Amino acid sequence: MKKILTVLALFALILFSFAHQQGFARENLNQRIEKGWNQRNDVSIIFENADRQLLE
Repeated sequence: MKKILTVLALFALILFSFAHQQGFARENLNQRIEKGWNQRNDVSIIFENADRQLLE
């Protein structure tokens, strides 16, 4: 009985740590996506400014 409980406890611990890692990976991915959008916006602002200067 004690062995079964030990195996179940280890299995639950492994599942919990895996789920925890997945949460961090998803958060990290969201941060990278936001960073990418910010870089795109910066580039578009640079081109908008260049277009304005050409038009003036």
